Amino acid sequence: RVPMCVEPVTSGGVGTRFAVVSTYSGPRALASFARNGAAALLRPQSEEAFAWHAEQREGVVLFAERSVHGNGIVRVTSHGPRWRRMLFDSVEQGLAYLREDESEAAPVLASFQYLRVMAAACAAFCGLRPNTRLDSPRLLCVGLGTAALPSFLAAAYPSLRVEAVEHDPVVIRAAREVLHCRFALRGACAGSGAAGDATFTVTRADGAAHVAGLEEGSLHAVLLDAFDAKGDTP
Repeated sequence: RVPMCVEPVTSGGVGTRFAVVSTYSGPRALASFARNGAAALLRPQSEEAFAWHAEQREGVVLFAERSVHGNGIVRVTSHGPRWRRMLFDSVEQGLAYLREDESEAAPVLASFQYLRVMAAACAAFCGLRPNTRLDSPRLLCVGLGTAALPSFLAAAYPSLRVEAVEHDPVVIRAAREVLHCRFALRGACAGSGAAGDATFTVTRADGAAHVAGLEEGSLHAVLLDAFDAKGDTP
């Protein structure tokens, strides 16, 4: 990945602009810029493409709300027409790549390499085949973020019953209202906004407590993708 840091250009909530600053300098910075620019054209869903868009324009805050669950200020910023990023304070938590009409986040793993590894490992472990509806293995993602992992798994493997558990309602709200992720929300906080065309479900609860309360043997796989405002796994 291209070494970057995030610096606020203006202060405030929604509308605040954030600049992504490369830590490279000189010829190395030029080489990085050229590589990322080529990726933006040839591989628009790659991390390098995001880096190019982030270096070209300041990120504009579309959502900002303080968490009471230790995640600091949860922000969603836009970078270019289709890239969105979620941050806890200034720590990057996830990326989303919107569909062409910007109506919702595309179900693609356009963010981090470790997510692609997790998805591949899950598919191998569960014996999944793309676009098949055989059996119905049940999968739980602990941590929602931009919903990149559960969205991709639900779209790529229709046979999966994909669930996610997230303890922070601010993160859930950002994923649904700003990234337009299609999921049904379970529990008392679901309200009337559960999507009828949901591709997976989200339960608002503490991840450890939720897993402990499940029937033994009811899950085929658990994917841990939860981080706090310091970038650590709680």
